[in-house]
Amino acid sequence: MYALWHRRSQKCIYVGRASAQPIKDRLHRHWSGSHNETLRLWIQVYGAYLDLCYAEVERNRIEALERRLIRMWNPEANVQHKR
Repeated sequence: MYALWHRRSQKCIYVGRASAQPIKDRLHRHWSGSHNETLRLWIQVYGAYLDLCYAEVERNRIEALERRLIRMWNPEANVQHKR
């Protein structure tokens, strides 16, 4: 599980998970061709000002924790959870 934070505003931009792939690969996919246009733009424009926080989470707990963090931090780029 990982979260991207905007360093200057101290705002969470995105909460996600990289189940079976390295986080580096997951972030590259967001940057190069993500279906999430909001996140892609954040990474392209503010990439140098984004901090990555990550934690290893048990598989059976990851979905619940992701939902909880999204509700708590309300990240702008988690568009799929705002429907």
